Amino acid sequence: MRIKILMPGIITPSGHEFKRWLRVGLYWKFAEIKKNYHNMLLLCDAHNEKYKVKNKDKRRVTFYSFRKRLLDDDNLSEGFKYLRDKLIEFKLIYEDSPKYLDTKYKQKIDTPLRTEIIIEDLE
Repeated sequence: MRIKILMPGIITPSGHEFKRWLRVGLYWKFAEIKKNYHNMLLLCDAHNEKYKVKNKDKRRVTFYSFRKRLLDDDNLSEGFKYLRDKLIEFKLIYEDSPKYLDTKYKQKIDTPLRTEIIIEDLE
């Protein structure tokens, strides 16, 4: 199975931005980001039973970030942490440990700004 989730206008903040928000007390930003992820996954029909992972199967998730400027690899992958958590919540992946998930992160300077997610079964 292959699932493609398009999130127009959603740009995942960098790991550095998340840490800065924590340092200065902008906790509401986290709630806003999580709400945006949740709403976009609902709009993409990600809660549909046919997409849910079965029997702890391993999946590959490729995150694409189309943004104004590129991030270093660490900041890019850290920024997707909360989106990975939402994929677990929606049961699109079982866990985000390497035993159950093969993750790839890609980025490109492009407009319109957006995030795309490709989820594929490995077994």
